[in-house]
Amino acid sequence: MREEIKRATAMHKAGRVDDALALYMHLLERHPRHPDLLHLAGIAFRQKGQEGEGIDFLTRACDAAPRNTVFLVDLGNALLTASCPAKAREAFGRAVARDGSCAKAHAGLAAAHRALKDIRGAAEAYRTAARLEPGAFAHHFNAGLALYTVKEFQEARRLLVRAVDLSPDSAEAHRLLGVCLFQEGACDAAIRSLRNAVRLDAANATAWYDLANALRDAGGIKEALSSYEAAMRNRPGYKEAAANRGELLQATGAVGAARELYRTVLRRAPRCSLVASNLLLSLNYDASLDKKTVYEEHCRLAKQCFEPEGLPTGPRMQAARDRRLRIGYVSPDFRRHSVGYFFDAILSCHDRDAFEIFCYANVEHADETTARFRNVCRWLDIRALSDAAAAERIQDDKIDILVDLAGHTANNRLGVFARKPAPVQVTYLGYPNTTGLRSIDVRLTDALADPTGEDAYYAENLVRLARGFLCYTPPESAPPPEIALVADRRVPTFGSCNNPAKISDATAAVWSEILRAVPAARLVLKYRYLDDPDVADALRRRFAQHGIDTKRIECRGRSTSPVDHLSVYNRIDVTLDTLPYNGATTTCEALWMGVPVVSMTGDRHAARVGTSILSASGCEDFVARTTKDYVRIAMELALDRERIVSVRRTLREKVGASALCDGHGFARALEHAYRNMVARD
Repeated sequence: MREEIKRATAMHKAGRVDDALALYMHLLERHPRHPDLLHLAGIAFRQKGQEGEGIDFLTRACDAAPRNTVFLVDLGNALLTASCPAKAREAFGRAVARDGSCAKAHAGLAAAHRALKDIRGAAEAYRTAARLEPGAFAHHFNAGLALYTVKEFQEARRLLVRAVDLSPDSAEAHRLLGVCLFQEGACDAAIRSLRNAVRLDAANATAWYDLANALRDAGGIKEALSSYEAAMRNRPGYKEAAANRGELLQATGAVGAARELYRTVLRRAPRCSLVASNLLLSLNYDASLDKKTVYEEHCRLAKQCFEPEGLPTGPRMQAARDRRLRIGYVSPDFRRHSVGYFFDAILSCHDRDAFEIFCYANVEHADETTARFRNVCRWLDIRALSDAAAAERIQDDKIDILVDLAGHTANNRLGVFARKPAPVQVTYLGYPNTTGLRSIDVRLTDALADPTGEDAYYAENLVRLARGFLCYTPPESAPPPEIALVADRRVPTFGSCNNPAKISDATAAVWSEILRAVPAARLVLKYRYLDDPDVADALRRRFAQHGIDTKRIECRGRSTSPVDHLSVYNRIDVTLDTLPYNGATTTCEALWMGVPVVSMTGDRHAARVGTSILSASGCEDFVARTTKDYVRIAMELALDRERIVSVRRTLREKVGASALCDGHGFARALEHAYRNMVARD
């Protein structure tokens, strides 16, 4: 018997699988419960592609020798191949219970967890396998991949560093390591790893995309743009790469090029909501487009790209006058972000006896603001949830009013709102236009940003807040306004910290007119991408076309800290608002730093935000009604050094005492509006 088994296994090893299997079967006729023969026959059947027979014999082998770890591991692998992950997990689990030091058993268990979409279970099992076999690349790589998937970037990085050491030619290991480093904020190290990835595999579109994202964050604009192009070249139709390239073009002032890119992608992928949102956002920067055209485009693309077949009507609101309302806020910007600065007071000042607050977070880069928000509400991270799953969760939470804080800005979840998970749905704060979605009932605004008659340009019903639609929470770390520096400055200095996308042709023209009216004046422009000489030079050339000496234009890039950023306002006498897309956070920052902001009331919401903020802060005298007024107010302010010093000395206190910073008053007005919404049912 022993000699016959040896002869059969020799045939097997020599590749004579049919002969070996025939002999195994012959021997099993005499010894039907022989565990080794059953196991070998199962292996042979699998090699012949007969998975069902293979599983049958491997199962019998495990029954005959239930403590044999090797048999259990082989059975688990066969079950995985046969797409039976639950049974595979059971087999691998038995193997681990028999021998906890078997790395293959833990790796197999991890693969079964992964097949069952239990990524955390997979991560833990792969991590154990890596600890048991410290020289195995696959265990370290798979553990790192699983941990990356569940966003445990620090531990993923540790395992991926080891994976790269074990296999320095693995492009994918370098890529994943780079992405983890990027998520941890180690941008330079991330770029090095991602450059290694594309060097090792120049056809890896995802690696080019990840490299472009890291370069963009580090301010390497030209290389980032070319890396996005490489990603799109290697994967035609790569929507995320096209969207991010367009965003970068837009943020460096090339709004027209961005818009053309978006339209090209939508011709190929007409239901791509990501690119549709980017295109719609870009329309807000263009003064040449009439607001009716912009409204119709929002409605068209909302229906085309966001609304599922058979638009749901959602549950009806029950009478809610006297019960505690459940308010759900949805945003990717619960962090140190413009939206965060205006949402802070709402979250902290809500009446918790009358309102239960839920935050559905789609935040990619959490920070200390995220942590603070998380601690004062019912919090759910929805990044990993599909739109349908997130909508189902919101319905399960019995939310009365669901509030979108993003509109068509980056990482929005309008697809959730399109499924109508709440009886009343509202859009507010993050976007200066309609969403176009029929499933959103209300848009919160005020009578200055959207005067009577503007309702026709919104898919939502306008609800106007009497105290203004924004409430600003100044940063506690803000440095004091520097009075002496302003008093001693002899050169009038205008400035803007707005996104270059907002510096439209109309903006460049009127600012140039101001610079001609005040020939000694300088203009300070600050934005993170202005560190790049090409971006800064392109912006300066826009003013040169209007006869302005480019030496009068000072471009400043990213700041090292929030304090450093705010300190720039001490270099500016008068802030100039952009048109037709006004600033919001930048306007509030300037006012808090004691700098007057000149804004002009335009013909749409985006062009009236400055008017709303300045009125709420008691600074109506800085609001212009015409271009001529805009130039006059800016010129008179810049040339009146005594007034500039007086404003610098008193403006922070004035703004702090105004409606713009009255969190409790604003929260009560907002809650009153919420009560009215549900009372209408």
